[in-house]
Amino acid sequence: MGPISVQIEMKGSGARVDFQAEQAGTRQVIESSLPALASALHDAGMTLTGGGVSQPEVSLAGQNNA
Repeated sequence: MGPISVQIEMKGSGARVDFQAEQAGTRQVIESSLPALASALHDAGMTLTGGGVSQPEVSLAGQNNA
């Protein structure tokens, strides 16, 4: 599955959850699980207010192009 980064921001009873994953298959699995996450949060008295799944940006810092 590769590395996954998760950032959660809570505001009151709302949660914004952002996932980053390098591999397309991993992103697809996470995306297909978002309705279950929203349901679990609802069962706990919270609301999924935003977020999503993306690919991490590639950093060119530290690369030697010479």
